[in-house]
Amino acid sequence: MTLAQLKNRRLLAICSVCLATVVICDRIGFVETKSIPFRFSFDAFGPPAKGDYVRVPVQHPMIEENRKTTLTKHVVCAAGDTLTFDGEAHYCNGIKVDTINVRHTDLGQPLPIFIWNGPIPAGKFYLLGTHPRSFDSRYLGFFDATTAQKVWGIF
Repeated sequence: MTLAQLKNRRLLAICSVCLATVVICDRIGFVETKSIPFRFSFDAFGPPAKGDYVRVPVQHPMIEENRKTTLTKHVVCAAGDTLTFDGEAHYCNGIKVDTINVRHTDLGQPLPIFIWNGPIPAGKFYLLGTHPRSFDSRYLGFFDATTAQKVWGIF
């Protein structure tokens, strides 16, 4: 092998490593809150399902002046499951999945409690954080499954 071929191979290897680094880093996300057990996530492949963690886009007046952001949450109930609410907690197929721990914001504003009794519509997820004060489906309702990006927790 000539010196020129070795240089070309080295350049190709360096370019390949750089490209892989860009692609991998583009799939790493930072979780801003402590509502789930990890702070960094990796965009996984395939459609999300019940039991997965997902990142979803959200815009809500109670989130920093209605700014667009993303939330990373756990899919605890999905389309076809039956979600019920008894005034204190939500149940997925009869199994308690949450408790309404917070009824007002830190500024004293009442939180909108999501009330639903029946099957979850097609293409929707009920999402929860693992922190008891997580701002999630308890207050925001269903999330669109088509906008949910499945993620894996890194650390």
